[in-house]
Amino acid sequence: MSHTDVRVLRPSGQAASLAGGCVRNITFQKNVHPTGSLMKRLWSNYNLSIVLALLFLVCWVIQTWTGWMHFQAEQMEHGQTPELFGNSGYVWQWAAATFENWQSEFLQLLSFVVLTSFLIHRGSHESKDSDEEMQATLARIEQRLASIESQKRPPVSH
Repeated sequence: MSHTDVRVLRPSGQAASLAGGCVRNITFQKNVHPTGSLMKRLWSNYNLSIVLALLFLVCWVIQTWTGWMHFQAEQMEHGQTPELFGNSGYVWQWAAATFENWQSEFLQLLSFVVLTSFLIHRGSHESKDSDEEMQATLARIEQRLASIESQKRPPVSH
C-alpha cells in the first residue's frame, strides 16, 4: 500500500485485522497503563490506523455522493426518476463500482506479495535478496567473533 499514488484502507481483512489488534491492545493497555485517558492512548498508539480509516471513510462517502450525482443526472437525462433501491436503483451501480475497485486492489496486492516472494529486486526491503544478504553478513560477524574469542583465550596447559 505504498507506491506513487495514494491508497486508502479497504474495509476487508485489513480493517478487521486492525480493529481486532486495536481491541486486544486496548484491553492489554488498560492493565499495563491505567493512567491517562483512553482517547489519548488510542490516538498515541493507533493514530496511523485511525487516520487511514478516516481517509477511507471520507473517500468512500465522496465516491458514493459523486456516483449518486452522476446517476441522478443520467436518469433525468433519460426522463426517468432516479431511485436508490429497486431493479434499476443506484445501489447496484454503487456496489459494482465499489467491488470493481476493491477487486483490482486485492489483485494488485496479491500479485505484489506473490511476485516478491519469488523474484529479486536488489536492495528492496520486500525482496528475498535482503534476507540472504543479512544471513551472510550475520555469518561473517559470527565467524569474526569466534576468531576474536579464540585469540583471547589463554592456551590450555595439561
